[in-house]
Amino acid sequence: MGGKDVPNVNLGALLGKRLNFITTTLRTRSVDYKADLINQFRAFGAMDALESGEFKPIIDSTYPIE
Repeated sequence: MGGKDVPNVNLGALLGKRLNFITTTLRTRSVDYKADLINQFRAFGAMDALESGEFKPIIDSTYPIE
């Protein structure tokens, strides 16, 4: 989402519907730790799978924002 401010989205309304947003930040982690995560991600082949379209999100349902 790119930060705490999301234009044109009322996150309060979503949270009121008992939705869960599970996220993580690596802000407190060292640069070496972050670099190791990236290297593991690449070694796993995830970057290639994302670029080729092999990894795709599976969307079960969508609902209007209202």
